[in-house]
Amino acid sequence: MMKNIIGALRIDYRRSLSFLFAFGIMLFVVVSYASISDEISFNRGDVLYYMELFIMQGPFTMIILFIGVIPYGLSFCIDWENRFIRTNIIRVSCRSYAWAKVIVVATSSVAVILLGHLLTTCLLSLHMPLLGDEYYRAGYEVYTQTVFGSIIDVNALLYLLIRSVVSALHCSFWAVFALCISAFTADPFITLASPVIGYYFIINLTYALNFPAYLKLNSIAACNFDIGGIGISFLYAILFFLVLIILLGCLFYTQVKRRVENG
Repeated sequence: MMKNIIGALRIDYRRSLSFLFAFGIMLFVVVSYASISDEISFNRGDVLYYMELFIMQGPFTMIILFIGVIPYGLSFCIDWENRFIRTNIIRVSCRSYAWAKVIVVATSSVAVILLGHLLTTCLLSLHMPLLGDEYYRAGYEVYTQTVFGSIIDVNALLYLLIRSVVSALHCSFWAVFALCISAFTADPFITLASPVIGYYFIINLTYALNFPAYLKLNSIAACNFDIGGIGISFLYAILFFLVLIILLGCLFYTQVKRRVENG
């Protein structure tokens, strides 16, 4: 079993490190700059200001969900269309094939989003400070009142790192969600659109049912919750998305097995 999944992982990682991986990172940077272009042309500011208000929140959230799918989220669609799936399953087993897909889709999405955040932060840092003067710090009051926001005045870079990790895990969940949807349809267009549709559906559902902040995807992704301090809240966010990814992985494996058995 272990030998099979290692072999499947080796194949999938080799396939995932392609042009699409680099394209996803570049697209993240380009869209990041596009989202702040109007504001940056007439307003001074700092890296945290632009990363927090324009890149990590708002309409850009929808775009990075799509970017997270780009590196390897369509891999099952490609395998099914080209009939690679039967050859791979014969070689490594259905279970190893499915879980290797889930792991590679999840980790490649995390890598693209994290590297995109890092590269954008570095590029912005070339022509503006990481944390601006008191005028701009006053504007962060809405964030500094949160459990994670309390880090800003202590270490703004650590705050951005925590936000980037949680954002990457959030996108990773939706990339695996798209992979799971592809096992039901194998349609590339539906697969690419599914994270955005699913995001709006789940957000509206959790608000309609009045879920607490620690169970709302958007609140956790925005680090806007507190369950007992910075460390515990950060670990909770990681475990929250990991559990959801594992549950989706189980559903993906079940559906892949069913599709293969039914031809």
